[in-house]
Amino acid sequence: MISALTLALPAVLGAALLLAVPGALVLRAAGVRGLALAAGAVPMATTLAAVTAVLWNRLGLGWGIGAYAIGTAVAAAAAWAVRLLVRKRRGPSARVLKPRLGFPDLKRLPVLSRTGLLGEVLLRRGLLAGAAAVAGGIIAYRYASGFRGLSGISQTFDNVYHLNAVRTILETGHGSSLTLGNLTPASRAFYPAAWHDVTALAASALGLTVPEAVNTFNIVTGAVVWPLASLWLVTCVAGSRPAALLAAAAVIPAFPSFPYLMVDMGVLYPTHLATALLPAALAAVLEMLGVAHGEPGASPARGAVVLAGVLPGMLLAHPSAFLALVALSLPLVAVWTRRRWAEGGRTRTLACAGAGAYLAGGFAAWVLLRPPTAASTWSPNRSWSHAVGEILTGTAAGLPHGEFMLLLIGAGVLALFTRSGPRWALGMFGMAAALYLIAAATPFGPVRTFFTGNWYNDPPRLVALLPVAAVPVAVVGAVSLVARAAQLWERAWEVLRRRVPGPQGEGAVRWRGPVRVLGGVLAAGVFVVGVGILQRGALTGEQSRINSVYSMGARSALISPDELRLIERLPALVGEDAVIVANPRNGESLVYALAGLTTLKPHIHGRVSADAQTLLDRWGLAGTDYAVCEAVKRTGARHALHFGPPYLAHAKRPLPGTEGLDRRPGVALVDLEGRARLYTVTGCG
Repeated sequence: MISALTLALPAVLGAALLLAVPGALVLRAAGVRGLALAAGAVPMATTLAAVTAVLWNRLGLGWGIGAYAIGTAVAAAAAWAVRLLVRKRRGPSARVLKPRLGFPDLKRLPVLSRTGLLGEVLLRRGLLAGAAAVAGGIIAYRYASGFRGLSGISQTFDNVYHLNAVRTILETGHGSSLTLGNLTPASRAFYPAAWHDVTALAASALGLTVPEAVNTFNIVTGAVVWPLASLWLVTCVAGSRPAALLAAAAVIPAFPSFPYLMVDMGVLYPTHLATALLPAALAAVLEMLGVAHGEPGASPARGAVVLAGVLPGMLLAHPSAFLALVALSLPLVAVWTRRRWAEGGRTRTLACAGAGAYLAGGFAAWVLLRPPTAASTWSPNRSWSHAVGEILTGTAAGLPHGEFMLLLIGAGVLALFTRSGPRWALGMFGMAAALYLIAAATPFGPVRTFFTGNWYNDPPRLVALLPVAAVPVAVVGAVSLVARAAQLWERAWEVLRRRVPGPQGEGAVRWRGPVRVLGGVLAAGVFVVGVGILQRGALTGEQSRINSVYSMGARSALISPDELRLIERLPALVGEDAVIVANPRNGESLVYALAGLTTLKPHIHGRVSADAQTLLDRWGLAGTDYAVCEAVKRTGARHALHFGPPYLAHAKRPLPGTEGLDRRPGVALVDLEGRARLYTVTGCG
């Protein structure tokens, strides 16, 4: 469905610029350059959106694109002022980390041409851009195909809340994570709203409908944020060599468990965003601790600045990603502590203090940020051997065919063990694998809940963390395999040079050019074939899941074509100020997200006022129940929708207030489309 991606491209580019430009402006004012600037721009914008939404609502002001612009200007000015102050006090330059490559640098091999400094810079930047474009293009194509352009609606449980939450922000200007929770004035509660805030910005600035804005920002998250953040993390582990960047282009879009699983299960849109930010946060931690392996311009100061920009947005997107950062950073802090300890003196004291603060703060966050234990009810669903196999093949969530990924991950693990590479990368991978193993294969109990209760004990949420740590390991594996192949190629060249007639093999010189061309063609062919292999098997199955979740048919769980047509007519039928009695358990309450009409219960678990509850329970008794008529007068809810079954799996019981309306004397049918019906009160005067 290239046409779907083509139609979606203008909105996706607009949303990306809407976020990347302000985020990059703030980071650049703070002195950030290079890949960190590109990878940190949208995460920084997420922080700007989520934090300004909280601040504006605390001041009693409506939040929107204007507040976002003001917040960006203030943050950029503050970052620039702090940068000038630091430079004045400490000098203009920060310590730059030199690359420490643990594998042969392929540019040193004779079969590859040498370039000057400018050529190397241009080559690196071109490969970075190309890697991001290839990985992002693959993900964008899969998303646009699965979403059926930008208009598709996920027919899943959580989507009722997410779509109506975006509409709430657009209609009311209340986007604070502190109060968004229930979507009703009857009860305000915390809910991490960063994803909803940024999606509402896209809808407002680009003139998109709520479903279009949702799909647009999800494409930006999967095809822009995730590839750039992962590339930055890859360079910290494997350096910026051509082989590493090309391997990253193939590996980043090749895991079905992230980013794809998050847009077909649940759907878990906030977790989708928060997890996409995680590689950038990890790369920032690596630079801040001074253990990053290879991006030119890396420095502790740059890492600290980007981390400060990413963390608030990550917390307000979904706190579980921050807890994942705490867990995956443990090996990094251990390496940093060991190195500082070896230096002795005051540095040793600093190392102890830093490690102690990390452990204490991490433990406190682990305990305090977790959801209620009653919500952590998901059970294990794998054997230990099955779970280990999924980890090593990159095919978690029950999908088949991960043999090629097994080769890459296996080679990466072997290379990191046996060479002087960054073994802390294995520690990150091991932490992510351990969390998944505990959730997927450990019996239910307090120990399991302590370690994985922050993710509701839900294996799919934890399997999404695996690609964050597995991408660098798989890239290292690919680099080691390519390095070995290049060495074999060089040996073959040496044999050829010795056997060609002429003094000391000089006759072979005329073959050097064709051999280089042949080597380049073979390398390009291997890359294309590798991308093709990685995009088959498990990812084909995952693509089918996305397609089915966003499919709209007569028996869709939320919205069918008939129901959508009736909803689109409603403003003309009832007026734009009408209040609708609607059931969130079968998609009726999406009348708010899709048509902008107020509904009494905008999501399945929300608490409502006493009058609203009366109508949800007894609206059809308007002709015989005085209390119902009084509630109708106070709320203005003179109309009701009835779609009937199917009902969502977690919400099977229909609301009694809108059942059997054809037999009620106090209500009348206004319009219908297929089985979808609109009723109005006639018995309340």
